Amino acid sequence: MPQGIHVTHVPIDAAIGWTQEDGTRWHRLAGTTVDDNMADPARIAETCLQLHRQHRSTWAFEVVLRPWAEKW
Repeated sequence: MPQGIHVTHVPIDAAIGWTQEDGTRWHRLAGTTVDDNMADPARIAETCLQLHRQHRSTWAFEVVLRPWAEKW
């Protein structure tokens, strides 16, 4: 931080699904996505871009990405 470098750690604790041509979401091991239970690559990228654009007065070091349906 003293050098103005923003370092972040972004663990992705989720299967990453992708959108197929017919609009369904899929992951080769987990099967069909239901109710956004898999991470969307575009949303992962959006979160990383938000981290990149953070004002330096409120830099985050770690953001853990998990689907909303995660059971704790």
